[in-house]
Amino acid sequence: MNDYTALSIGWGFSLTLSAQMGYLISGSHMNPAVSFFLSMFGKISKLQFILYCIVQTAGAFLGSFLVFILYYDSIMVFSNGSLAVTGPTATAGMFATYPNEHLSFMGSIIDQILSTMVLVICICIICDERNKIPRIAQPTLLGFMLTLIQFSMAWNASNSMNPARDFGPRLMTLVVGYGWEVFSYRNYSWFLVPIICPFIGAFIGAWIYLLTIGVNISDDVDEISRPLTLPVYHSNNYPLQHIPIKIEGYNHQMNPIGPMHPRLTSYKSH
Repeated sequence: MNDYTALSIGWGFSLTLSAQMGYLISGSHMNPAVSFFLSMFGKISKLQFILYCIVQTAGAFLGSFLVFILYYDSIMVFSNGSLAVTGPTATAGMFATYPNEHLSFMGSIIDQILSTMVLVICICIICDERNKIPRIAQPTLLGFMLTLIQFSMAWNASNSMNPARDFGPRLMTLVVGYGWEVFSYRNYSWFLVPIICPFIGAFIGAWIYLLTIGVNISDDVDEISRPLTLPVYHSNNYPLQHIPIKIEGYNHQMNPIGPMHPRLTSYKSH
């Protein structure tokens, strides 16, 4: 359990720092499933989507290879000099994902679709400009989000949710000598699951967000123009009233009996 907790927190910190590094350059695309739904909604072009997928997979391959070099001696000692995919000395799971013994083929499909669906819904909530979450805070929130998903949904199959994060390291393990079993595991029924199912989960998650949350968020909320709500006290039993005020060139109303609501204007988010 301690290892599981450390891995979950580690993945969260890794995503936070990785997202922060490239957030103002490319948007820190690290997941083909996320790039897919952004392409689906026209946020990036089809060519960008293809290029992102290639680079994301190459980055995952290189990153896992560096980890393999760093821990090569430890892997050799633990596995008695063999690179195993299964068994008590298996180390292939350090790089690519493999399901627990209890997980069925259908269960693995459901696992990857649901976890990626939740991932994409959370990403949409955090990154949708209309939700007014400051960009500087978004990488940190993405890291917290991934840690939460890892804690709650990673027990079945280590929660790939990312075709590049699984296929790149899996290909690396083949190259360094783990053998063809990295692909033939469970009669070839597993390795395609973390490649294909995240795209399905991303598609479903994006549409769930759009149809249940996104359509209810106005595109015309002006964050600058908000009414001030302050108590107004009157003596001699005079009734409370709305008092128009003007602040920094904007007209507002002071509403002493209701909550603060934004006034809709013609603001268009960029």
